Amino acid sequence: MNILTDLKSNTANSFVSLFGSRNYGNISDTDLWDKGFLTNSIVYSVINNISSKVGALPYELTDKDEVTDDADAYNELFFNNWNQDYGHEEGMRLTAVNLLNFGVAFIHKKGDGLIPDELFVLPNQCMQREQRLIGFYENPKYYDFYDGSKSYRIPTEDLIIIRLPYDLKRKSSKEGLSPLQPVWDTVLASNNRAEAEKSLFENRGAIGIISPKGNKDGGRIPDTIFTILQDKLKALIGGADKANKVIQAQVPLDFTQIGMSANDLKLIESEKMHVRRIAGVYQYPSQLVGDTDASQYANYAEALKAAYRDVILPTADLIINEFQRSFFNKINPLLAKDYKLIYNKSNIVSLNEHWSEKLNKMPVGVATKVIETLTPEEVEQIKFEIGLRYE
Repeated sequence: MNILTDLKSNTANSFVSLFGSRNYGNISDTDLWDKGFLTNSIVYSVINNISSKVGALPYELTDKDEVTDDADAYNELFFNNWNQDYGHEEGMRLTAVNLLNFGVAFIHKKGDGLIPDELFVLPNQCMQREQRLIGFYENPKYYDFYDGSKSYRIPTEDLIIIRLPYDLKRKSSKEGLSPLQPVWDTVLASNNRAEAEKSLFENRGAIGIISPKGNKDGGRIPDTIFTILQDKLKALIGGADKANKVIQAQVPLDFTQIGMSANDLKLIESEKMHVRRIAGVYQYPSQLVGDTDASQYANYAEALKAAYRDVILPTADLIINEFQRSFFNKINPLLAKDYKLIYNKSNIVSLNEHWSEKLNKMPVGVATKVIETLTPEEVEQIKFEIGLRYE
């Protein structure tokens, strides 16, 4: 690649890559974690928002359609025995973080026998699949897990492996496909924008430098003139009504801009495009992660419902379905049980319309009849919540 030739042949509005064409290879787990989740505030916000809601879903473990309680050993395992001292909310949240960041998550069913001692969500960066050429129709027999001091060989049957759709052509070398793959350039651009913004605020405190034209007075503004300029500057910025006014000076002067220019402000504003692109690959409404231009109180509830419908519940379903297939479906025949891991949709507040909202949608005459059956306190609550007038 000849950069100079490319620069000459391209218009001024074109961009020339100094490092060759875009890299379409899979992104390493280390880069996904270090440059994505740990560094990029947008990636962290999106994944943290989704995973925290996945962890907080009202899960239930049923046996023959009856909800189990703490006396059931498998209920105790799922709800209380994750990663030594975690409950199910932290465990499911960690699982979702790995799944949404790397495209794959590993849960180790640690212990012997039909009932594992604990469930461990393993960090993807520390997992290494069996080192041999694995055919398209095969699966690895084991994974090696290195915790920083010791290596453990874990048979595949002791793992619950949840995957997002992945690149079939690279099945032999890569587990899962990160949702960040198609927007990785945007993630890196967002990191660069944040670094540029940091430098901008660190190094550009003053608005600009005023200096006299030519070499008059030895290149400095006389003290009397400088005092006048300072006073006029204070008068200019003394209130909102002074915006865009012009200061007149008694001598010819040059002004050197060192504060934020219009282009600098555009750089800061570019963040919202990064927010929309990164949130978009997760189908997560951008107004829930800081897109103020798209955020309104009126559409927040609808955006939250869309988030549950499009990404939160589907992510939970992926984890639950693999949990069922890799764990409960194997032990159910041996124990004459019918364990099923579910979440109770009726207990998800964001998905259920509040009674006051239902009342507000009724015809006025019907709503009035309903209100007549309520106590004065309930009527006041309705007035407060939906502004419905009733006398």
